[in-house]
Amino acid sequence: MKKFASLILALAMMFSLSISASAATINTSTGSENVPVQIKVTEGLGGTVYNVTVAWESMDFTYKKAATGTWDPDTHIYRDGNAAGWVINGNQLIAEADAEGNYTAVSSAITVTNHSNAEVNVGAALNGNKTTETHDGVMLALSTDADDETLSDASQVAYNDVPGADKIVYTLKVSGVPGDSYSSDLTEVDTITVTISTP
Repeated sequence: MKKFASLILALAMMFSLSISASAATINTSTGSENVPVQIKVTEGLGGTVYNVTVAWESMDFTYKKAATGTWDPDTHIYRDGNAAGWVINGNQLIAEADAEGNYTAVSSAITVTNHSNAEVNVGAALNGNKTTETHDGVMLALSTDADDETLSDASQVAYNDVPGADKIVYTLKVSGVPGDSYSSDLTEVDTITVTISTP
């Protein structure tokens, strides 16, 4: 019985508190009460979030000079010789090969992916603003097969489809025959710059 009474008392108190928060009392036979209606606007979570990834394949290239190999006196032939040509390093690809299968050019890719909830413009260039360069016999050519260099807003692809985000792939092709200025140590010959901007 005490629990029941306590429950009634608690409900009565709760009801009276909720009424007193929004009720007014008029103690005359005629009267009125004014309550202002107010509105405010607060900032919600949201806005533009920029997130663009740039994935670089190997940009270290190796050219192997021709070698006759080691003379084998027992068979009178050279063993382990090779023709001159470019070598595949890491995830690089064959760009061109001669009739004997020697790589006359190799290429490496730069993949730019837009994970932002806004469009972005992308650009890539060699040594400032060039697409081709030559350095002591080595030719560099930067290209893309994309129709344009604007990447779509990632929020416009299927919900939660991260692999479906818009991307552009640039390809750096390396060819030619290195001159005498090169050695067995890596030598920096150029710079690729990837630029992101808003449309």
